[in-house]
Amino acid sequence: MTLFSSHQKFVNLVLVVIIAFGLIAGAFQHFVLTLPSQPDMPPRQIDGIVVATGGQGRISEGLKLLGETGADTMLITGVGTDASKQALATALSLYGDELAQFTCCVELDITAQDTSGNAKAAARWAAENNFQHLLLVTANYHMPRAKLAFLRHPSFTSAHPDIQLSYWPVIPADLKQDSWYASWSQLRLLGREFAKYSLARLHLI
Repeated sequence: MTLFSSHQKFVNLVLVVIIAFGLIAGAFQHFVLTLPSQPDMPPRQIDGIVVATGGQGRISEGLKLLGETGADTMLITGVGTDASKQALATALSLYGDELAQFTCCVELDITAQDTSGNAKAAARWAAENNFQHLLLVTANYHMPRAKLAFLRHPSFTSAHPDIQLSYWPVIPADLKQDSWYASWSQLRLLGREFAKYSLARLHLI
């Protein structure tokens, strides 16, 4: 009887693990396939552009949007205490009009350590400049978690916002949403972001 009971418990445990794995895999697949795509046209009447620091062309995309949205200033948030505009411009290989635009119209935030910090820095920057409408620019795989963090901040609360938000997801050139499973680097990137997003939804990070 004890042997049968132990065997049944093991079978039940295996079933629970299989079901849990299936649910997580299904949720992950849904997360990847529903990542936001870039709008056809950027929104108009933007007061300022906020770029959450990271790779995948976010800063370059933000600079391009400066001339297309009506905004004349941009905040890059979370660049780190050692960053400088000169170092960033060199790293991005900016020159000519793009360099001039970066020099005159971009501000750096060194305080943010995470996505919640990005939201706090953006809210503070908007309040200091009396901005009413911001455009958030970040990678499409980061956008779900970024939106979650921003909309949890009192300034951007969806029910009674002090500041309106619009979103511009940047699509990395090497991100293949329909074949992410074929690349270990993409699986690792998306898996890590899915885990962070899931924890953020549970208020664990």
